[in-house]
Amino acid sequence: MDRRAFLSIVAGSPLIFGLRELLAQDPASKVVPEWYLAALKRMKETNRFGLVFVLPEGAKERIRFGKALIARYQDPPMLDYEAYWAVVVICLTRDLAALCLGDLRAEDNRILLDPSGKKVQSDRTDIETLEDRRRFELSLRPFVYGKDGQRLKDLAGEIEKTMTPELRKAVDSVAERGAADGEAWATTLRAADAIMPWIIADIHRRTPRVVQQVPWMQSLVRAWFIDQSNREPDPCLPFGVEIELLPFKDPCPSCGLVQFGYARTRRFVSFYVK
Repeated sequence: MDRRAFLSIVAGSPLIFGLRELLAQDPASKVVPEWYLAALKRMKETNRFGLVFVLPEGAKERIRFGKALIARYQDPPMLDYEAYWAVVVICLTRDLAALCLGDLRAEDNRILLDPSGKKVQSDRTDIETLEDRRRFELSLRPFVYGKDGQRLKDLAGEIEKTMTPELRKAVDSVAERGAADGEAWATTLRAADAIMPWIIADIHRRTPRVVQQVPWMQSLVRAWFIDQSNREPDPCLPFGVEIELLPFKDPCPSCGLVQFGYARTRRFVSFYVK
């Protein structure tokens, strides 16, 4: 099987193990990378925004940027970054960003795409924000949702049109009873990957608290993350980043009563395009 035939198969299966590493492209290529097309496919299929970071020009700055990005991804509170669940993260050089997205303002290095891949807005963020957990969270949420949250509401409205009455009923039950209603929990969990932005918007509608303060939502997202990880090892890992998986030592090995939920950590290696 030649490479073109291989790509034609895997491009339609974005959740197979190692896809993002297998689809690394020649840095000199002027063709839109297959892994970028795979990211667009995931955005469309799971109703997620696309969050594009344009990489710094200098080699040292790129290494620092990559390390900071992966640190935020594997931070234990990563599941508290509610806006992170509503996006597909993509890293592009400025040349590739121009190729994939058209002309950009020279100062912009962060772009938001709607689930169809169209540019919504762009701005500039700095590495210091990415390196600081709290600053990252406070910067990410309004950029993705819009300052008044209307962008998230609009997307949730579009997702809701595709939801069945049975699914709506299941989510309502989970919101009231958590995992106690096993059937509703299973129904919601099966749909969670495709409707996550709607679930986030629904929580904001039900309560003024942020999502990470809602216990059932925390439990659902953790269950979703584990379930999705059985199909793809790193469901929130940015497209365009190469990492190395390393063993993570259990911080509480002696008691044996609690098992640490994350058995590996990730070390930034490089971006696909140098």
